Amino acid sequence: MKKLLLPISSVTILSSLVSVSCSQSNSKMNEKAKLITLKAIAKEVRDDVNLVDFTSEKYIKINGSDINTEIRIKSINPEGDKIKVFYVVRDIHTNLISDIQSAILDMKYIQTKAKIEYKGKKLIYKKSDYYKPLNNLKGQELLNALIKLQAQKWSQHVQRGKEKGYSRYTELYDIYTKAFVDKYYEKDNTLLDIYSENPKGKDPYSFDFNNRHGKDLSGDEGKAVRGRKNQEGEMYNREHLVPQSWFAKDQDVRTDAHFVWPTDKYVNNARGNSSFGIAGKNAKVSLNGTKTSANVSEPIDEFKGDVARALMYFAITHNNKLVEGMLGDTYLGAFPFISKNYLDTYINWNNKDVIDMFDIDRNNEIDKAYDNGLRNPFIDYPQLADLIWKNTNTPFVDHGILVGVE
Repeated sequence: MKKLLLPISSVTILSSLVSVSCSQSNSKMNEKAKLITLKAIAKEVRDDVNLVDFTSEKYIKINGSDINTEIRIKSINPEGDKIKVFYVVRDIHTNLISDIQSAILDMKYIQTKAKIEYKGKKLIYKKSDYYKPLNNLKGQELLNALIKLQAQKWSQHVQRGKEKGYSRYTELYDIYTKAFVDKYYEKDNTLLDIYSENPKGKDPYSFDFNNRHGKDLSGDEGKAVRGRKNQEGEMYNREHLVPQSWFAKDQDVRTDAHFVWPTDKYVNNARGNSSFGIAGKNAKVSLNGTKTSANVSEPIDEFKGDVARALMYFAITHNNKLVEGMLGDTYLGAFPFISKNYLDTYINWNNKDVIDMFDIDRNNEIDKAYDNGLRNPFIDYPQLADLIWKNTNTPFVDHGILVGVE
């Protein structure tokens, strides 16, 4: 079937190409579709518009339809200084649907997202002013501005807390139900725990969100998994990737979900106050391959970048809370804030375990929990570590905040 172009006022309706003859039902709906025209009302539409909302008279006027018919928008694309809308016509009683139609509308397409190439992937950014103060800065000047920015965000959106009696520490368990959901491996909406997830096969065990140690905001006590007492898989708790003793258990810092993660309680205890790095041969190995010891613990390859970005986040967000003499050999009190051996390891992990949707969703959900006011910059900009500590002559370019990856 050839393309059929029908000029109708300011709108062009385009019948879809099909390789076989239409069914009778589709033919009837296609005939209905020919009677329908779309007319632009709004002068512009953003790329993040809700497609259902787009059919309202805020954006378009639909002519030739009736109470038994609805228009379903499939996609909206820029077409020069106009837009091209792809849609189907549906009978609400029989559920019969036309072939895909298209219309050119006199409406400006506002792009709020940008795609940036990074290590063979495309990072998708949404416009935001969060990183505007950092634009075109480089090296230590960039780092100083980033530390200042994070301090401001922390003070404005987290440190002040909420109403009297509200527990930020208890809130962590509620944040986890949105920020640490397995939508990527088993895709079963259980807790995504870096100590039990097996990215290449069946998990040794899994947690529902009520298998927590302690109460959530509603006051409900968590429940242990039956038959797993005093072993992996019994329950999860709140692990501080940077041990609390290193920052004197600061009552605000200890509640930061960007580095306080839900993990298996047994493995967390085995890790103790050790640093994350390259573990020795005598390290204990968990069921998913995590290595723990008294001095150095090592996550599996799948989550090394995730952990590294959280640890670098801590260095630029909470460095002023670190207690001298309690840091082991990981953090420093002055630039570069992380000792060379660990910094080299974290940058290597960051570069090898590249950003994925678990990083991105976690960052965005935690940001939402903090009133859209506190982000992990090393997730939004995975090249940031190199810009600060390696390629110090390359300026930072602000693209907004990271919302996707292809």
